[in-house]
Amino acid sequence: MSRENKMTDYEALADDLIDARLSMGPAELHGHLCGWIIGRGPMAEQGGWLHDVVLQALPGGVDESALPAAVGAMWQDALYALAEGPLTFQLLQPGDTESIEQRLSALTEWCEGFLLGLVAGSVNGVSTFSEDSREFVEDLVEISRAHRGDEDDETAEFAFTELYEFVRVGVLLMFEEVVARAQQPAAPRGGERSK
Repeated sequence: MSRENKMTDYEALADDLIDARLSMGPAELHGHLCGWIIGRGPMAEQGGWLHDVVLQALPGGVDESALPAAVGAMWQDALYALAEGPLTFQLLQPGDTESIEQRLSALTEWCEGFLLGLVAGSVNGVSTFSEDSREFVEDLVEISRAHRGDEDDETAEFAFTELYEFVRVGVLLMFEEVVARAQQPAAPRGGERSK
């Protein structure tokens, strides 16, 4: 299945984000959104995320009226895809016909956005996540610094696909952890006894 995202035309969205004076490109914005949702948990609210995105504006501020409808739709699409799991959730990336350099650049931007969104959206900090999730976050920091080596195109394509899938599955596992934590009954507060 192609990683080309059918819900949003990547290049058109990139142009719309520039027109709205947003400092994030499509991949970084989608990563930020997914990080924000995981940081806040399944009850995250779109308004808080949009406010945070507006804070990431270019000098002169965001023209909120110019924010494309696709940005709002991205929220619902991401929540749905994260909840549906591996067959539905994809990272927003340029199409498979773009160069490996462009796709790797977008993947590193996605990871940067995810990390920013996770920190901005996290109510209790990243330290509340499991050890596996914290290690995954550390891996994302390294992936956000990735660049293409000297390998041939076929090897580079294989390496990119492996990296993409690692990120995608890791994000889904973090989301599952957050949902499971939200479904646990609250522990009794100090001085209260459970019945």
